[in-house]
Amino acid sequence: MRLMNACESVDSDICRMAIAMKGKFDKYWESYNTILSIAVVFDPRYMLDSVKFCYEKLYGQAVAKTKCLELRGKICDLLKEYNDSTDQSSSLDESIAEDIGYEDDMDEFDSFGESQFLSDRTQLDEYLDCKRLNRKQPLDVLLWWKTNESRFPELACVARDVLSIPITTVASESAFSMGGRVLSNLRSSLLPENAEALITTRNWLYGFPSDDRDNGLEVEISKAVGTSSMTSSSTPV
Repeated sequence: MRLMNACESVDSDICRMAIAMKGKFDKYWESYNTILSIAVVFDPRYMLDSVKFCYEKLYGQAVAKTKCLELRGKICDLLKEYNDSTDQSSSLDESIAEDIGYEDDMDEFDSFGESQFLSDRTQLDEYLDCKRLNRKQPLDVLLWWKTNESRFPELACVARDVLSIPITTVASESAFSMGGRVLSNLRSSLLPENAEALITTRNWLYGFPSDDRDNGLEVEISKAVGTSSMTSSSTPV
């Protein structure tokens, strides 16, 4: 956002530099991982409102609305996968209970009530309707979800797995390049093909440790080749 403000600076030098930088940022922002936005949504201090606010600043209201709908759809897909896995576990428990002869007449009623609730309103809807917490207050987000797991059981499972993903960055040249670190901190994105080529090349060059016996073998071969050449040259034709 500060970069966008700098693009409108009255200082022509700052404006020109900011516009050039923004072109680079736009290139990399288009390929960012959606999991970063999903993690922000699962922070009760920011939620979907924060993502929408940033999208509007970056892309405008029309594009921001589309991106928010796509983001919400991806979260719903994640929640559905977790619900399906939970249903499979519940079905397995029910089959085991039937095998041992245990049956509760009200189990069907419990399932009916849960299905009615889920059809009317999802846990994601309930969570997004909650009031955002004060963003200036320190908060252990994982602990918050553990505390509120009874309110959002499936959603808490999704949040736990998403928020536990370590988000780290490293300049690719420092990890893969043999010629030193060339890329700066602001340019650390590589195409998958280029990254694969660098990894393969590094493996070829450093995949096997050097052996002193190999060096000795090279010397012996050189001597043998030299002796053979001298013998051939001294033999009369």
